[in-house]
Amino acid sequence: MTRALYVVRQSQGEDDDTASLRLQRKVVPRLARNLTSDWNAVDAVDLGVHTGFSIHSRDRDASRIDANPNVTDAVQRVEDGEYDYIVAWDDTRLARDDYFAAWKGAAKFGGAEFAFVEEADVGSLTHGVRRKVEEHVKKDELKKALAAWTDREEEGKWNYPAPTGLEYDDQRDYLQPGEGFYACLQVITMREAGESWTTIADRAGVARSTARNIYDREPVYTAFVDRGGVVDSPQPVPANA
Repeated sequence: MTRALYVVRQSQGEDDDTASLRLQRKVVPRLARNLTSDWNAVDAVDLGVHTGFSIHSRDRDASRIDANPNVTDAVQRVEDGEYDYIVAWDDTRLARDDYFAAWKGAAKFGGAEFAFVEEADVGSLTHGVRRKVEEHVKKDELKKALAAWTDREEEGKWNYPAPTGLEYDDQRDYLQPGEGFYACLQVITMREAGESWTTIADRAGVARSTARNIYDREPVYTAFVDRGGVVDSPQPVPANA
């Protein structure tokens, strides 16, 4: 039976993450299905938004594609001969640096072929040059993103996903009270009064894990409370809370 493994990944820092992922998730599985004629013979590695760089281009402690067990396990399964095809939008979805050699080696050892929606001659000189150019471009993008992140941090702007009950202002710089904010204040008040997490979760209408996260970030919420009233205007809040 012919078997295929498909990989979906969108690079960090690109503007069209959602649209690209939707397109990949629609088209790439279809190509895998056409190669096997059986959905039961198709496996997936959906990484979502994830870096494509490895230890070849990143520090040991940095986010890396070769540090993701879903990727390393997939490469090993390919090497073990479990698949006839490795399917992706293009080769850069598998890796953006020399880690692609690990995929190529596994494919050769396991007898698998690559199948890309956008075909590329992965052995050509042009392809190798393009990969090196992309690597440098991504490094520059990473430096710029880190500088912007640092500037926002120094200005007291929020650099993280909005916590439960809070939302970004229109400029996406600061937090402001959102839907569920008063339930978050209720969680904090009840916990400070000694109520159990189960009781708090039931009365506030949130999961116990959510209630714990809210209480752990108490300074973020109380930053909007002034003498019993709520400050509605966006403002800096503790970044490390």
